[in-house]
Amino acid sequence: MTSDVRLRSRPRPVRAGLVVALSTVLLAALAIAGPSWLRASAAVLWVLVVPGLPWAERMKLGDRGDTIAVAAAISLALAAVLGGAMAVLGTWSPVAAVIVLLGVSLCALLPVSPGRPPQNHDRRRYDG
Repeated sequence: MTSDVRLRSRPRPVRAGLVVALSTVLLAALAIAGPSWLRASAAVLWVLVVPGLPWAERMKLGDRGDTIAVAAAISLALAAVLGGAMAVLGTWSPVAAVIVLLGVSLCALLPVSPGRPPQNHDRRRYDG
């Protein structure tokens, strides 16, 4: 119960970063010393959720289910693009794919620079 309260009080990027870090460490540990059925299922779950989770958290969606659905969609899109690029280039490497997906997910955890505030553009037509 206490850990749930502590996780809710942390900012969203910190939570996403913790999920990415812990799941990557778990995946690496299973790759070294886990049975093959557990390695495969852990790798599939990692690819389905982890690359898109920081990006979905960055969108600040209100519902947790929406966040997970968007994370899965982003993760699948990233995995498909990366798999296609690796197949076309002839450089198939699962380890390299995990490293690239991890790098893409960590990019979402970088702080956003405060730019110009959004401007309110008046989109009404002027019929002069």
